[in-house]
Amino acid sequence: MRVIAADSSAAILNDKFKPLSIVAAASVLTLPPYREASAFLAEPIFANAENGHEVIIHEAELCRDLIAKAKA
Repeated sequence: MRVIAADSSAAILNDKFKPLSIVAAASVLTLPPYREASAFLAEPIFANAENGHEVIIHEAELCRDLIAKAKA
């Protein structure tokens, strides 16, 4: 089974390692045995971490775009 998933992939942290800004999101395709990405899409987003839930829509769009290319 081919699996595609997405998540925010990088953040700027404060001195206590709390995220301040989400700077990128990525979607990845993985194939059995699911140990590494076979394909990926990543984009800068620069979103405020307090509104991190808004990034979920962008992550879903990245999944959709990767599905169009990879046919998972």
